[in-house]
Amino acid sequence: MEITEVSVIRAAREWAAKNDQDDAQAVIDAADAIGKIRYRFTGDEYQKALKVLYQRFTES
Repeated sequence: MEITEVSVIRAAREWAAKNDQDDAQAVIDAADAIGKIRYRFTGDEYQKALKVLYQRFTES
């Protein structure tokens, strides 16, 4: 499965709901992190960084 920015945002929302956290703040944090990795990485490195971010939300 290819991880996309949309799937990371969705995972952030699900994490927030599961952990009784603020949905909007989780989305802001995820979007900020996506912006940082978009700036730093391209291609495969970008995809790997998105996967790490996705896993951070799904495994916590």
